[in-house]
Amino acid sequence: MVMDLFYSTTPVVKKKRVHFNRFMLDIHERIHKLRYSQLGAVETWDKIADDIVEDVHLLCFDEFQVTDIADAMNMKSLFSALFKRGIVIIATSNRHPDDLYLHGLQRQNFLPFIPLLKDQVELVNLDSGKDYRKSEVFDFNYPSWLIKGDSNLPGQIQKIISKFGKNQNPVENNKLTVLGHELRVPKATGSVAEFTFDELCQEGLGVPLGAQDYLALSEKYSAIIVKDVPRIDLYVMNSALRRMITMIDQFYDNNVALLLILDVHLDDLYFSSHSRDRELTMEERMFMDDYQVKGVAEGVKIATLSGSEEAFAIERKISRLAEMSSEKYWAETERIFTESKN
Repeated sequence: MVMDLFYSTTPVVKKKRVHFNRFMLDIHERIHKLRYSQLGAVETWDKIADDIVEDVHLLCFDEFQVTDIADAMNMKSLFSALFKRGIVIIATSNRHPDDLYLHGLQRQNFLPFIPLLKDQVELVNLDSGKDYRKSEVFDFNYPSWLIKGDSNLPGQIQKIISKFGKNQNPVENNKLTVLGHELRVPKATGSVAEFTFDELCQEGLGVPLGAQDYLALSEKYSAIIVKDVPRIDLYVMNSALRRMITMIDQFYDNNVALLLILDVHLDDLYFSSHSRDRELTMEERMFMDDYQVKGVAEGVKIATLSGSEEAFAIERKISRLAEMSSEKYWAETERIFTESKN
């Protein structure tokens, strides 16, 4: 909301607002295009920064969070070049700069970026302690998740297809081209796509999907149904959990109507097959301290994700699913859908 107010009222003409994840995807595309240009590393970053600054003087990021090692390794070079050219950056984040990419692989190579960032930005803490996405203003008439076998499930699926399918016939095995590879859509009815959890978050389509694939689906479809979402073992399904988190982020940012069909209640979705009667390691105890986790039982459950950003993201995803269950969210999705058809 604060970013909305700022961006809509600032008089800066050359401005851009973008989700940080999408911005870094664009950076990787620029690097790919310059791969055969005979430029050295410094010249490559200078070229990318010059191209960005030519179009943008104010860059606003939503969700400034580093989770990808490729992004982490490029941050200092990229932002050194951008700051040198006087670009102004404003970002929202759930992380203090000191905690960016915490416990990430080869974090020692990322650390020089942190003082560079802190030298260029002013930190403002806006944490009120209240999760407004779970506020009572949401009436949950349009659930973003239901349990398999719920009596409301057939009616909810039909409601989605009626709103966004517009009486079109289902089409099987549609194909989208995403950054040079094909993404298969097993079933689509108008602007409604249907997948299983394995197809979107495991490797059921033959290749592991990434942020660019979920973004492509967001741009093509107004509503997405994800079936057969299992209980997620944090010990053995970490990569699937990461993809699920990325998927929800992309769908939320693009106001896609989402229906997850879960095997169990959302509160029981995550578990650890190796958490019983196990002594916490020192690293895990530090992890609990970092995130102010209270209670050994809950600590063991969450600590199975220590060393990654996923634990930090779980609660945010659950609160996002609450917002995605609101009449206001679905009304906005329907408005965007209607405008796209006019």
